Amino acid sequence: MASEESRGDQGPTRKRKRNESQESEPTAAAENSHPEHETTSREALQSLPKKQKRSAEDESQSSPPALLQEADTPKPPTPRPSKKQKLPKLPKNATITKRPLHRPAIPHPYTSSFSPKTLYIKTSTPFIPTIKRIRSLLLKISDRSHQSAQALAKNNRRELKADGRLDAKDVEREIADRKQGLGRGGGGGEKVYLKATGRAISRALEIGVFFQGEVDCNVKVKLGSVRAIDDIEVRDVPEEEAEDGDGEAMDVDVPDDEQREVVEGRRGVMEIIPETRIRTLSSVTVAVGLK
Repeated sequence: MASEESRGDQGPTRKRKRNESQESEPTAAAENSHPEHETTSREALQSLPKKQKRSAEDESQSSPPALLQEADTPKPPTPRPSKKQKLPKLPKNATITKRPLHRPAIPHPYTSSFSPKTLYIKTSTPFIPTIKRIRSLLLKISDRSHQSAQALAKNNRRELKADGRLDAKDVEREIADRKQGLGRGGGGGEKVYLKATGRAISRALEIGVFFQGEVDCNVKVKLGSVRAIDDIEVRDVPEEEAEDGDGEAMDVDVPDDEQREVVEGRRGVMEIIPETRIRTLSSVTVAVGLK
């Protein structure tokens, strides 16, 4: 009986020890799983009010790491060297004479569309007379296009009407003629061209802006460049110019070897200077036509 009572007393004590060990294990695991910085951050968030808590949590979630921010920021483009090279400087005894730009002869206003009507604009070109001249050229272009359209209508086909008897060939021909400007509206695709270089570009663009405001005109601008040839003249510098401020020549004792080197250096410079050189000018072409 005594042995049975001792066994009964040991049973509940063992159960208590097991329960205490099971309760102590999760608490120890929980303490080991949370680092120190998380506990400090939670304590700091608990001390803040609700609005500041939300803003701090949003910032912590939205802010990417510093390395990603540096990788995402675009780098400035590397500067590329310009292909345009300046012409070399000439010595003081060299002078440049500019040749006029070569251009074809201006065609007669009554010529056909195979010879384009071109006006060359200068800085001194008057504004109003140039506009009147362009208007007269456009009027003659429209007259020629109407005459050619009437001749084609009489010889080749009758006027098309939507009466249910249209032929596909006639319709296609009418569409092609209208694209070329031979149908209604006139113009025939022919245009008046204004060409200018250098400082005269502003004058040509002013005329183009004027016709751009007109209802019955189309304006197109094309930029380009033109090459011009310049002549270089080199004059010999006499020894009289090598004088001091009072006008008297300076006598300096120079060895013969140094004199030869100076003369040979001048000859080398004379040989390097070319007789002509090519100069590039910016140009603009303004095309004015009827709609």
